Amino acid sequence: MGSKYITIQSVSRAMAIMEHLAYTGHDTGITAIANGVALHKSTCFGLLHTLRELGYVFQDEKTGHYSLGIKVFELGQRYTVNLDLRHVAQPHLTALSEESLETVHLVIREGLHAVYIDKINGPHAMTISSQVGQRARLYCTGVGKAILANMSQKEMEAALPKTLEPMTKYTITDRKKLVNHLQEIKKSALSVDNQEIELGLMCIAAPIFNADCAVVAAISISAPTTRLSEKRVKTLSISLKEAAKSISRKLGCRDCFLESTYQGAPAPRDAKYNFLQARSAPIPPPDDEIRVQSEGDLSSEPGGSQVLCRK
Repeated sequence: MGSKYITIQSVSRAMAIMEHLAYTGHDTGITAIANGVALHKSTCFGLLHTLRELGYVFQDEKTGHYSLGIKVFELGQRYTVNLDLRHVAQPHLTALSEESLETVHLVIREGLHAVYIDKINGPHAMTISSQVGQRARLYCTGVGKAILANMSQKEMEAALPKTLEPMTKYTITDRKKLVNHLQEIKKSALSVDNQEIELGLMCIAAPIFNADCAVVAAISISAPTTRLSEKRVKTLSISLKEAAKSISRKLGCRDCFLESTYQGAPAPRDAKYNFLQARSAPIPPPDDEIRVQSEGDLSSEPGGSQVLCRK
């Protein structure tokens, strides 16, 4: 649907010049810039002059070449400071939960553990008993493995305990097998926890990256195994990875990295996940500070009630 507002051509051209300077990575002359953005030299010069006067472009006095100015760095810093992972991700978590009708989590890493920093419950009576602030081991959870798989070898080794204790009979406890498993996860940008932390529960997860293209979090869809058939996992993984990619993009991660990482991730045209709605959804006000609970909080609840997994 078209916008009722017109695009200001001069603004578009000025932004094209700044993007050209950003991605060339070095000082550039007026001719190269004009050719790079398909503008006449006189038009390009006028825009560069304005950008230079405003501090967004720097011109070397000796060579006359141009590069990005300090004002761009200052704006970038302000953008980073103002970002809050939970607030950026929440519209996407809500959209995923509404599409899947399952519980959706947002998780970060702290040491050897995954820490749940947001959760959207599904509508089913049988719910996932996780809580914001709880911890879980990285190596046997979908979100944890999504994070581990996208760390450097050195970081991954440091994030794994010396002994991989079995949580269920499906937990991978052989270190070599786990490393091979993580390599496969990295290739697909999709992590599956099939009853590895709790019997009867499954989780599919995807990594989230920041402006440095470093993994900083993961999102997941969790449900009983009876509700996640192989066909349904394949369908939901499309929306899951697309949501993770959108969140990463909002955090400043570059498209070229995201496209190569989430290969096969773009959703089909008839996908249910409404990305425009998620992107335009209002960002909620910050909540109170999250208290990180001990791993002991992950044990089954008393009273004999059925407790589901913390993926």
